[in-house]
Amino acid sequence: MKQTIVRSGQTWADIAVEYYGRLEAVVELAAVNGAAVDDMPVAGQSVMLPKLDTDPAIVRELARRGAHPGTAYDESAERIGIFTPQFTEEFE
Repeated sequence: MKQTIVRSGQTWADIAVEYYGRLEAVVELAAVNGAAVDDMPVAGQSVMLPKLDTDPAIVRELARRGAHPGTAYDESAERIGIFTPQFTEEFE
C-alpha cells in the first residue's frame, strides 16, 4: 500500500482530493488510517493510501500545478488553500 506524509493544513478531505481526485474517498481513507473523517491528521504523519477509484483528470491537474490542498487553518488563523484568485478566474 502506498503512503504519503501529511502536509501542514491538510485534512482527510484534502488528502482524498489530492490522491484520488474525489471527495468520496475521504471515508475509506480515514478509516484505513484508524481515524474519523472529522479527525485532523497531524503534519508530518505518515498515512496509508489504499487502492481506490480515482478521477485521474483532477489528480493530474493538481500534480501539474504542484498543488497540495490544505484547507485547514494554521496557528496564525490564516486560511490555507489551493484556490487562489487566479485559479478561480481561470475556471469560472
